[in-house]
Parts: sequence; C-alpha cells; structure tokens
Amino acid sequence: MKKLMLFSIVVVMILLMGMGAAELSERLHGDRAPSYGPAAGPPATGAAPELPAPVKEQDWRLRIVSEAQPLEEGFSVETEEAENCYLFDTRAAQALRDFLAAGRAAGMDLEVASAWRDWATQETLFEDKVERVMAETGLGREQAEEIAADEVARPGTSEHQLGLAVDINSNDYPWLDEGWADTEEAAWLEANCAEYGFILRYPPDKSDITGIVWEPWHFRYVGREAAVYIMENGLCLEEYAAGLA
Repeated sequence: MKKLMLFSIVVVMILLMGMGAAELSERLHGDRAPSYGPAAGPPATGAAPELPAPVKEQDWRLRIVSEAQPLEEGFSVETEEAENCYLFDTRAAQALRDFLAAGRAAGMDLEVASAWRDWATQETLFEDKVERVMAETGLGREQAEEIAADEVARPGTSEHQLGLAVDINSNDYPWLDEGWADTEEAAWLEANCAEYGFILRYPPDKSDITGIVWEPWHFRYVGREAAVYIMENGLCLEEYAAGLA
C-alpha cells in the first residue's frame, strides 16, 4: 500500500511540474490567450476596434503653391533677414546664406533680386504686369491676366509668398530674363544648388507641368535630400511630390 501511495504522489508531482513548464513556455513565447479585466471583457465577436483617423504631416519644405494650389487668405510665415533686407523663411534663411556665401567664395558675383513677398506686394507686381500686357497688345483684361500669369503669379499663387523662393542675379547681369542662363553665375548656381537644399524651380522643359515659363534665376528651398534627388533626376517639384503620394 505504501508503495502504491508513493507511486501516486510521484505521478501527481510529475503532472504538476509538466503543467508549470507548459505555462512557463507559453509566457516566454507569448502564446497565451489575452486576459481581460472583469469590467471590459473580450471584444464582441466580429466587432473591429475603432482606430483614429490617420494623420499625414505635410512637409513645409515641399509645399507647392500654384494656380491649382493657392495659399489660403491670411497665410503667414515667420521670416528673418537673409541678406540686404531681403526676408526668407526663418527655418531656411541660413541655408540661403550658406548658398550665396559658397558661390561668392567660388568667385561668383551673386545678388538677391527678390525673396519673400507679402500679399500686397504680389498684388502690385501682378497688376503692373497685366497693365503692361494690355498696353503692349491691346487685349482686354481677362486675356491680359492669362498672359501675365505665365510670368508673374497671381496673388496667393506665388512661391515667394511662402518665403522659400529666391531670385538671384548679379551686378554684371542685373536682369531677370533667359539671358541670365548664359552667365557663369547661373551655371554655378544650377550645378551646386542641391548641396544647399535648393532646386532650379522652373526648368525650361517643365512649363507644361509647373505652369510657369523657364526662370533660370528662380531657386526654391526644399531641403537637401529632396533637392539632390530632384536635380540628379531632372525633375520639377510637382513630379517629385507626385512620386511621394
């Protein structure tokens, strides 16, 4: 009888030890079914948990401003002086200073012709262009505005209002026209802009996409990573942004 009782005790101990090992294994490997508090209980069968709406933060460096994507009325941005009273987005002002300094160190004659513009300034520039077109062509205002908008953005549709665009020329060539592209300075700017986070914003072969004619003097800050990719692959900002969507 004693032997039988001893045998039974040993069997029970082995079973208990086996259950403990299995529980330990489940804990280590995460195989245990989840436990629920007494108040909550398990989710109802077939009921999916409600998830928050996904949020995609817009990269301020890549914002596109155009006729199709105008700025909202009252748009504002914090700016600071980048050079000679010209203002630029505070987050990108140092990049512009570095860009210009590098060019000058390489012997380039570089001058800022335009940077950040407020709404009123853009209105004035556009109105002046419309009046010149009307005077030169005899066209009515509606047609003149369409022509003017190819060269001067309507208020709310100019990148200059973002504080991320800069027009650059030189003392030797102070004009903003296609002739600037033939200067040594223009060649240096296009070849080196990406290193400082800038792109040639309106290339000659992208007008059908950007809606803006070729502007070899107009550079846009987008950040170094995006700038290098855009310039190395011959893209415009619209094409790059479409690829990220």
